[in-house]
Amino acid sequence: MLEALKKQFSVQWKDWMMMSLLLPGVWALGAGLHYVLIRMDSEVTSYFPMGTLMAALTAGVCAAIMGILQLGFYFNMEISLGFTRAGFFLSYYAVSFVFSAFYTGILILLNLIERILEKYLYPDLSCEIDFLPYLLKGGIPAAAAVCLVSGFCGVLILRFGKKASWGIWALWMICCVGGPQIFNAAEAAPDSLFGWIGNKIGWMFSGFTVKEVIAAVAVLSVLSLAGAWGYLRKQQVTS
Repeated sequence: MLEALKKQFSVQWKDWMMMSLLLPGVWALGAGLHYVLIRMDSEVTSYFPMGTLMAALTAGVCAAIMGILQLGFYFNMEISLGFTRAGFFLSYYAVSFVFSAFYTGILILLNLIERILEKYLYPDLSCEIDFLPYLLKGGIPAAAAVCLVSGFCGVLILRFGKKASWGIWALWMICCVGGPQIFNAAEAAPDSLFGWIGNKIGWMFSGFTVKEVIAAVAVLSVLSLAGAWGYLRKQQVTS
């Protein structure tokens, strides 16, 4: 198993490290943009850690995309080279989780730097939100959830091909594009179709507590892991 982990790390680390180098750049862009916006508004009374937010969104999207795209490629390559399915499964998820947790560590470090800069740049303004407690408490669980769910999506694409790819793409677009429009319509035009849908969704989720949402994500993650192994243990190598 240790040998499988070493081999898995050797083939994955370049991809993950390239993405990790992107996070400080996105963070600097967000922090710099926020500084410009603050200076352009003479009536502003608070600031927002935009750099941390943009870096966190980038980390989540990158980890999800890599989990979806990498699994099938590495499965075909490594099984062809003599990996057992169990060895690939355990080593792939272990290494992916380590790097996802590494992303969380980078986000915490960037947030600490941003907190220091904000105290210096905006001494007379108040902070709208402190991301550090959320990163410390929820960063690792969120990284694990992204790793497991995106891995399962990668398994679906490996197993079902273009049908799964189009389905996942459609779901992604609905969440990323349609979601914000629906919730904006719920506030701006509650009588419209999108407004009605947004209000119904809000009503459905308003009854859930934070602990219940976390429990639901945990169950989804466990099911994703079990489903991934259920498919991979019988999956044949494809071109």
